[in-house]
This record gives sequence, C-alpha cells and structure tokens, in this order.
Amino acid sequence: MMTLHVRYPLNRNKYFFETYILSLSSTLTGAIYCTISQVYFIVLTAFVISQLKVIKRLARDFHLSTESNFNEEEALTAIRNIYNKHLYVIRFVHEVNLDIKYLILADCMVNSIIIAFLIVQVLFVTTSLSSLMFYVAVSCTVLSQIFIISWFANEIEVMSTSISDALFESHWWEQTEKVKRVISIIMMRSRKPLRIMIGPFYPLTIQTALNSLRAAYSYVTLIFAISTRNTMHV
Repeated sequence: MMTLHVRYPLNRNKYFFETYILSLSSTLTGAIYCTISQVYFIVLTAFVISQLKVIKRLARDFHLSTESNFNEEEALTAIRNIYNKHLYVIRFVHEVNLDIKYLILADCMVNSIIIAFLIVQVLFVTTSLSSLMFYVAVSCTVLSQIFIISWFANEIEVMSTSISDALFESHWWEQTEKVKRVISIIMMRSRKPLRIMIGPFYPLTIQTALNSLRAAYSYVTLIFAISTRNTMHV
C-alpha cells in the first residue's frame, strides 16, 4: 500500500515504525472517510432521483387509475397522492441541504486544492515515473469524484422540473375544475427546481464541476506567480 507523503516533527530514521504507523493510519482514516461520505451522498441523491421518477410516472399516468366511467374522487385521490409525495421529496431535499451543504463546500474546496497541487507536482517538479503515475491516478480519482457527485445533484434538478411536463402530458383537460386546481398547484411548485447546495452560495451542478477545474487552474497560476517572484528576488 502506498502511503501519503506527510512530514512529521520527528526523526523518521530513529522512529521509522512509529512514522509508518502514523502514515498508514492517516491514509486509512482518510480513505474510510472519503468512501463513507461519497456513498452517503450517492445513496441520498439516488433515493431522491428514484422518488422523483416515481412521481413523474404517476403524474403522466394518473388518469389511468380511474375507472372507465369518470370518477372525480378517484382522480382527486390519485392527484393528492402525487401532491403528498412531491411535498415529501421537497422537505427531504431541504433536510439534506441542511445536513451536508457545508460538507459539500469543504469537499469542493479541498478537491480543487488537491488538483492544483497535483498539477504543480506534475508540471513543475521533477519526479520519478512511479510518482508521476501516482499523481495522475490521484488526479483521475478526484476528477471522477467531482463529476459523479455533480451528476447526481444535477439529475435531481432536471428530474424535479420535469414533473410539470409529465402532468401536462397527462389527460388533464378531461378532469374537473377541482382536480385541475390541484394539478396547477403541483405544476407551479415543480417549476422551482430542487437543488443540492454548496454551502449558502450556489447549487451543485455539472457546471460546478467545471468551476472546480477553473478554481484549480487559478490556484496553479497563483502558485506559479509566487514561485516566479521569489526566484526573481533571489
């Protein structure tokens, strides 16, 4: 197992075993944290996406749940079921945002910094082939992590706004005014997309993943400018 390069305030030759244990435990702790946090986020967002898909299917075909002879009560029962499910998902996403929005903010910042330093290592520091392959592998892992969580969050936004389209595709014009009123409420509410937020700032989308790469490029430019200025002073 390749451990991360960490500088400890002790003599590595004299305390080799202790240093190795510290490095190994730090690596394992970081790996476990990253794995659990990613799985937790993916499970939560996948649950929301699945619920939105169920709501979308029910919204498109709710008129099929009524008998051949039109029954307003059956239509109201079906559309109220959609209403309650949609309200539950909205509240669930709100609770998820309260729990993880600052964790996502920290994760995005750390990932951008990691990518920036890896780029600096690859471009400006002389390294061996094995180290270069390690840096490239870590870069690919971090980029995959960024785009995966961004895709899941982006899918929630897309699916949430498609519920109104699904209702429009149903036989809403055959319903009574009472049923149409509930349909219009759901449609208006679904036009506001559900979003996973990055802290209090902006939503997590595919565009956010690209912004993380831009931030990494800015960090690299800053580091290069500082190192160039220090070299000129010397």
